[in-house]
Amino acid sequence: MSEGVNCMDEKKYLNEEKYQKTEKGITVFAILILVVGLFIGGFLIYRGIAKPATSKVDVLEKNLEEKRNELISKGIEYDESSEYTDGEKYDLYIITNALDPSFQYCEFDKYKNNSITKEYCAAKNSISEFSNSTSIMFGAFICFATIVIFTSIFTFAKRRHILAFTTQQTMPIAKESIDEMAPTIGNAAGSIAKGITKGIKNGLEDENDDNYRS
Repeated sequence: MSEGVNCMDEKKYLNEEKYQKTEKGITVFAILILVVGLFIGGFLIYRGIAKPATSKVDVLEKNLEEKRNELISKGIEYDESSEYTDGEKYDLYIITNALDPSFQYCEFDKYKNNSITKEYCAAKNSISEFSNSTSIMFGAFICFATIVIFTSIFTFAKRRHILAFTTQQTMPIAKESIDEMAPTIGNAAGSIAKGITKGIKNGLEDENDDNYRS
């Protein structure tokens, strides 16, 4: 008998140990998801806010300004009708338009693919308002989704503790309700018992009377 009890205790201990290991593994996994997700989302938000490519754009813009001044010093004049075959006149046309802050010329293929302005346009387009907004929105979405997933997994891992806490919270209320209802139930039960006893007693008396008369 004692061996059976010891076997049951050992099995119970092993099951509890297995549960603890599983709970710990799920919890660590949830925390890992939270850390990685928040890191990626936070980096995207930072990238959208900080605009790290701004310094690169400034350097490339300065280089284009020097190239433009060099062409002007050669006596080359800006001509809107310049064609690709016009050589340095076309280069001046491309550079001048690319540097124009009043219009986003760098969004057009003619400037993005030109050997002189493509690097500048790529850097400038990477810090555009749309690009920054997209990065911030995507980063915020990743953070939100990460928190939702973490909460679901963590709640699943800790559901035993949550149920135990809920039970501890509701037990005093349930006990208080039972204590309040007990006297009422006792009085009702007493009244029912008295009624039954009285009915039986009256029935016996009627039966005795009938026997006596007969």
